Amino acid sequence: MLARHQPDDHSGLVTAGILTAIFLPLIGFIIGIVLVAKNKVGIGIGCMILAILAFAFWYNVLAPDPAPTYYYGN
Repeated sequence: MLARHQPDDHSGLVTAGILTAIFLPLIGFIIGIVLVAKNKVGIGIGCMILAILAFAFWYNVLAPDPAPTYYYGN
């Protein structure tokens, strides 16, 4: 018996892309590129935009403040 051709199901990759875009933005961005290459353009661009926004958020939360907000007067 011949195997039938199954349509490509990328639901696991989409889920991984969204979750990694939030928690690991660089990997989520790369998965977004992979999704665009697999003709899932809308969700791929969405993952890339979400990864950029999540990177900005995590950078602001985790990066130390370079200048202290206190002042030592003369």
